[in-house]
Amino acid sequence: MEIIGQVALVTGAGQGIGRAISFALAAKGARVAVNDVCEETAERTCRELIDEGFQAQAVAADVADDDSVREMVTQVIEGLGPIDILVNNAAAPAEPQAFAHSTPDTQQQELVTLLGTLNCSRHVCRGMIERGRGSIVNISSIAGRYSMPTRAVYAAANAGIESFTRSLGKELGRHGITVNAVSPGATESPRFRARSDEVRKGIARSIALGRFAEPEEIADAVVFLASDKARYLSGAVIEVAGGFGGFLPPE
Repeated sequence: MEIIGQVALVTGAGQGIGRAISFALAAKGARVAVNDVCEETAERTCRELIDEGFQAQAVAADVADDDSVREMVTQVIEGLGPIDILVNNAAAPAEPQAFAHSTPDTQQQELVTLLGTLNCSRHVCRGMIERGRGSIVNISSIAGRYSMPTRAVYAAANAGIESFTRSLGKELGRHGITVNAVSPGATESPRFRARSDEVRKGIARSIALGRFAEPEEIADAVVFLASDKARYLSGAVIEVAGGFGGFLPPE
């Protein structure tokens, strides 16, 4: 699944799943643009990649801001070249909250993951259309498929990403561009590790494999979708959740 010489832009790559995706793509030969809303974390991941002998560029930008995304894409093209692979991973942290207690501000924060996916895809796909090739991989969440109390807006945003993936895959296929999504379950990211032991144990009981994913396991699925191994796969949503959901038999 080598992607030698291709340019990949990974959003939200300062830590966790995004960082793992950046390293996985770089290990297969990609030149990686590391995005994060925080310039410091983007620079840190970029330095770590360069220290490992990979070619990388840090690009701080707020993916929910259209002007910021436009400037980011310009910087990547000038620094690394035309973008062959876009991984929409950025998502704003949001705490579980009863919908009745939500506000326009909290709702807007939870919609960042959808807005960022739309903004980045729009600006990047134009160049892909001109070149007649490209791969877009969106990161959603199993919340988009499974009912999750206190996560209604977050679930709606991720369901939107998955619907967008299927629709855009049909729209861009004629231009040689694939659009797919990875839907992770509970993953050992810094944000998830901060959850209480009680919450973690409750989630673990609903996972068939009995453990949480490592960020690198999500990254493996992204590399597959970005590679020629998935050249006839578009509009697909791959759930990487260890068999989450439903009623599991007692031990």
